Amino acid sequence: MHKLFLATLALCAVSFAQAQTEPVTLDAVLVTGELPGPPLWKVSKGDHVLWIMAIYGPVPKKMSWQSKAVDDAIASSQEIITSPSLDIDIGFFRGLLLMRKWNKAQKNLNGAKLDTVLPADVYARFTAIRSKYDVSDSIEKLRPSFAAQKLYQKAYEDAGLTPNTAVYDTIVRIAKKNDVPFRNVWVKIEDPASYLSEIDAIPLEMHVDCMKLTLTRIETDMLALRARANAWATGDMDAIRYLPYVNTSTACWNAASQTAGRFATAYNQQWPNWHAAVEDALAKNASTFTYIGLSDLLNPAGPLATLRDKGYTVEEP
Repeated sequence: MHKLFLATLALCAVSFAQAQTEPVTLDAVLVTGELPGPPLWKVSKGDHVLWIMAIYGPVPKKMSWQSKAVDDAIASSQEIITSPSLDIDIGFFRGLLLMRKWNKAQKNLNGAKLDTVLPADVYARFTAIRSKYDVSDSIEKLRPSFAAQKLYQKAYEDAGLTPNTAVYDTIVRIAKKNDVPFRNVWVKIEDPASYLSEIDAIPLEMHVDCMKLTLTRIETDMLALRARANAWATGDMDAIRYLPYVNTSTACWNAASQTAGRFATAYNQQWPNWHAAVEDALAKNASTFTYIGLSDLLNPAGPLATLRDKGYTVEEP
């Protein structure tokens, strides 16, 4: 339950890629079948190495990947460092109570619908896009940020894409086969009910900004989204570098970071915890494996920059 709760709680922290400044020339037809999979980055200090696999999603639905490089990297490692994430540890009955509160927090106040919450021009864009997809009428009762996320999910599913849960399953399978243990990098969330109160306090205009940004992405970025999925699935670094992967502060993240202060604090602690874990692993293990988001790997000011500044050698694929 806590994974579902956090996945939706993190909505306001979702990064939306900016529209491209030049046309996409890559084939928009999704690749299928067994594919080579994502590339690996190599971080080293002396003879100790950290292998980093790029995570990207959504990916083509009819896809499986079989990367010998990933298999070999995990098999030769003494430890797998998980991607940083938030963690909430609650009992079953308390979880049910929080889920009810969470469902309520997603809805507009006093039963309002989007046609009375959104500006007329934004609502017109929303309804035009919604008409293309099979979305239940309940979306009209959601706050704009949550309605935007639901609509975006329908859009990428219609484009033949799906969340990339198979990658983690593959990593777990390879790790079990080779008896490689995991080290979880989690930031503990205490008193999760209070986080819901912070979401309640997010101003309406921030929700509206998130909706507008999401609509723009659906209107302009779906072709590039499919191209990115292809590039990741085939390990095509030329295409990956050509296509923009922007992971900056957006309207959706600003809604959380400016208002939901404790959530932002917990969210921002993830990378320091991850760096501490990988540096410890690099010091004691001959080989370590980890996996993080592709946009984070391509961010010039991202986690790889921190490792370079600390004297580690970073080799890109």
